[in-house]
Amino acid sequence: MRALGLVIVALVTLACSRPIEAELLHVGSASPDRVQPGHRLVLRGSGFPAGRDARVTFRGVLHRPGHPARAIDVSLDGEAISSDRVELPMPAASLRRLGGRGTFRGSIRVAFGAGALDRGSVVGTLDDAVIDLVPREVSGDADTSVLARLGLELAPREDDGIGLMVARVARGSRADDAGLAEGDRLLSIDGLNLLAPEELVPAVGQASMDLRVAREGEAAPFVVRVSLDGWEERVPREAILWSQLAALIALFAIVLLGPGATWIDRLAPTSRRVPWFNVGVAIAIALGLRAALDALPSLGLDAALLAIVAGRGASLVLGASGSRPRIVAAMRAMCGAIAIVVALGVATLAIGTTDPAAIEAAQGPWPWDWLALRSPTGPLAIVLVALAAACGPVLDSEHDRRRVLDDVFLAALASCAVIALAGGEAAHGAIGDVRPGLAWIGSVGYAATAALAASMLRRARDRGGRLSWIALAIATLAVAMIAILGALGWMEMDVPREIERAIAEVLVASAVVIALRLATARPAEPTRPANALL
Repeated sequence: MRALGLVIVALVTLACSRPIEAELLHVGSASPDRVQPGHRLVLRGSGFPAGRDARVTFRGVLHRPGHPARAIDVSLDGEAISSDRVELPMPAASLRRLGGRGTFRGSIRVAFGAGALDRGSVVGTLDDAVIDLVPREVSGDADTSVLARLGLELAPREDDGIGLMVARVARGSRADDAGLAEGDRLLSIDGLNLLAPEELVPAVGQASMDLRVAREGEAAPFVVRVSLDGWEERVPREAILWSQLAALIALFAIVLLGPGATWIDRLAPTSRRVPWFNVGVAIAIALGLRAALDALPSLGLDAALLAIVAGRGASLVLGASGSRPRIVAAMRAMCGAIAIVVALGVATLAIGTTDPAAIEAAQGPWPWDWLALRSPTGPLAIVLVALAAACGPVLDSEHDRRRVLDDVFLAALASCAVIALAGGEAAHGAIGDVRPGLAWIGSVGYAATAALAASMLRRARDRGGRLSWIALAIATLAVAMIAILGALGWMEMDVPREIERAIAEVLVASAVVIALRLATARPAEPTRPANALL
């Protein structure tokens, strides 16, 4: 019995002991130094067990454009192709986990499990690694307001290498005071390698920024510190607060007391019962669509929306009986397609890409970071998505067989709208950076938001069935024109960041007030749908 007790104690001690790590591997380099979706990061060294799965951990700091640097500790799966080569696939989802666009500086650790109980591992570490993460193609457009405030004029880029060439320095400007000169090549800003003029943006709240500069005649690059005193004082904070207060008072008066209350009450659901089946279908479609976008990096949000538009349009036309109803169905489908195209254009105009991972990385987990609420044109994009849903089939009853198929299309449309306008799975990466084990909360939030959006789109579809296609066409074209002009005008305006944040806060408050009004409104009485021939 005593021997048995010793064996049990030994096994428990072995099971509870910390894994043993042996630094037996050599990791000499990582390439390429610029990683985009679909690339494979190659780690070269010696001693790798060929054919074994590897755990690759990035531990260091990610320097991001326009944001403070943040520490990351992220592990990804790789494979030892040979004894001197480990390959790590880098889909858009992996770049999103690492934090999106930025320059990683730190160590890359490769580990392989070893031993019968897999309680130990052999590891190797590459120190001082520098890798540029590029989840999307960077544009060549500079922020003219930033350049003007720095006193810089940049020369056109002649290659896609690191650095921006200075064409002119304004006398007496911040750049001039810091010692920058014509012909200097700006290599990095606060640790971020500069790949495009749009990335020359200091982080909010900093007193200065460090530019790494290469100059002809100098043996090595050197660092220039540029003062940012007074950078965020373009608009007095008191003026912003008073403007926000006035906007909120007007909002409450319109939503709670004025005619807007009646309009919002008309959007209230006709029943308080929760359609759990529809909720489950919407969640499944949202998670499936996101997994498909991650698995196929070349599939952009535009391709997904094109498939939705084509499929829904075909179902509208084929589901109608008779030549005239099919013409009407085709016109409704065309109006919906226009609304979706303009909504996607407005949402992605400021980002310049339809890549889902890049769109999510450009947003954030908080509502005031979403594209839907960052500018006055964001709510117009939401209205366009609702109009696209309204341009659906005219259903005769709750048991119309066309309803089920259209509900699937609306759930997919809602998922795409949440990715483009409401951050998508941005919270997944934000939470995963702090608590990797809780990153699933971001996916749950995305799926729940998509299910709620699908419910709102189904309601818009049912309300739209009471309107003629002519009324829907006029409304769609009017809102689309306003949205396009507003988006182009907003891009041309030199809007300070504090103003953008103030507008976003007011829009978030508007969304909360409207949601509370809808939640407390009495269910509306259902009405008979309009004639399908109108």
